[in-house]
Amino acid sequence: MTYKDLLANINKGENLIYLLYGEESYIIEKIIEEIKDKLDTSFKDLNFVQVDEVGSDIDKIIETLESMPFMDTKRIVLLRSGDFFKTGGKGLSKTEEEKILNYIGNPSKSTVLVFAPKELDKRSSTFKAIKKNHIIFESKKLTSLEIKKWSSDVLKNHGASLDGQQLDFFLERTGYFYKESPKTLRDVENELIKLSSIFKEKKSISKEDIEAIVFENYENDIFKFIDYVFMGNTKNSLRLFRDLTQNGESPLMVLTMIGRQLSMITKCHLLKGKGYNQSMIAQKLSVHPYALKKAMDYAQKVNFKDSVILMNLCVDTDFRIKTGQLNENVAVELIITKIWQKIKNEIHGKTIA
Repeated sequence: MTYKDLLANINKGENLIYLLYGEESYIIEKIIEEIKDKLDTSFKDLNFVQVDEVGSDIDKIIETLESMPFMDTKRIVLLRSGDFFKTGGKGLSKTEEEKILNYIGNPSKSTVLVFAPKELDKRSSTFKAIKKNHIIFESKKLTSLEIKKWSSDVLKNHGASLDGQQLDFFLERTGYFYKESPKTLRDVENELIKLSSIFKEKKSISKEDIEAIVFENYENDIFKFIDYVFMGNTKNSLRLFRDLTQNGESPLMVLTMIGRQLSMITKCHLLKGKGYNQSMIAQKLSVHPYALKKAMDYAQKVNFKDSVILMNLCVDTDFRIKTGQLNENVAVELIITKIWQKIKNEIHGKTIA
């Protein structure tokens, strides 16, 4: 279900149970506000109940769910606890689980129940019960086109604008697209609002303005490092690696990031060889299209055979570092050099061909 379809469903007011989860919490909070807006404003505080932790109050939660709303047609109960969606005895007791499952199977017609856990296990009985008869929405990071349109709309609402190249530079600098980045739409929105205030004063936004407002965070240095490595920019990758380690980053973590990227490159080669297109590969690997585009670009530099060799080399290097056979800084720098050599050979081979 898309965000647009979900909003249409909420406006109809027909569904009684929603499960909202995913990495983009900003969208989840927007959806919750949309649901709350259906309540009569005069009695909203009386008809909206939020429960963050289950504790031992499952009976009280069920009682709340089954209570009649006050001077309104509906009441809303928001359950944020992830205990409902844990397996292996880590969440609810068997008795508690049966009680919530019984409610899900026969919900009160006057209550809208919203689950919004930070984490969940799709194997849980609660997830399966909701999936059977109710609405589940996974809030994913926006695609490149979606966030460009969304960003332009935010700026427009605040009386500002950015041209295409500036917007691309802004989004790259935020680090939003990177899978490991903690940046959310809320963070991006805050940066856009700050830029709009500059626009109102100067009637334009320069690249220098973006650089001054949007600071590249520490995580972005790691992503930039990976880009340098797999684009064959040895000088900058070595420089940035030394900066990272001097700032306290573990060389082993950097090695893990390199190995993870090589693993993705290898999978891209394999799936492309099976006839998968870029969209299908992104879905298969469960990665953001932007991250996949980067991996596909890197795959142009490192062929399948070399990606396997380098991935195995990372595993071997990790073992040697942990067993004291190699100095970790020197070992990672050697990996960077090896990747550069493979890229150089690949480019040279294509030139000859």
